[in-house]
Amino acid sequence: MSTSDRTSQAHHPSEALVRDSPFFQVYLHQLGFHVDRANSLQQRFETTEKLLDNLRNSNGDFREIVLAEARTETEGLRQQVAKRDADLARLRGQRDDMNAELLERRTREGDKVKHGEQFEALAKTRQDRITILSSEVRRLKGKLGAESGADGYLAFLNGDGGIDSDYVKNLEDNLV
Repeated sequence: MSTSDRTSQAHHPSEALVRDSPFFQVYLHQLGFHVDRANSLQQRFETTEKLLDNLRNSNGDFREIVLAEARTETEGLRQQVAKRDADLARLRGQRDDMNAELLERRTREGDKVKHGEQFEALAKTRQDRITILSSEVRRLKGKLGAESGADGYLAFLNGDGGIDSDYVKNLEDNLV
């Protein structure tokens, strides 16, 4: 081979010569390794992407389930709070009614005590008036008896009979 053929072959080697060269074999081996690695990574990527899609779907389903449970629980709690508020309102109403009734009873009891005290004061005043009038009747009967000269009648008034006793009946009892 001539130098020009070699130079030409060096600049433009044949396909068979390139394939047989050790550098091409190393590069071909490295290329195969990298292609296999790229294919493996692509397959892992696709598997991971499918797994991610499945996780997104299951995460969405899980999220919907959790949200539904949270809504249900929230609604249950709202109903409990509403029931508790209704019970509190009912109990407060009953308490207010009972307080009003107690106040009314206290007022009536106070009025009864007040009326009782007024009645007692009136009774005492009347008793005092009766005592005064009885004393006045005794004095007047004594005065009448003294003016008419009835010593027996005066003795009757000063004795156990008093002004409320019947003088005639006392005389009849003494005669028998």
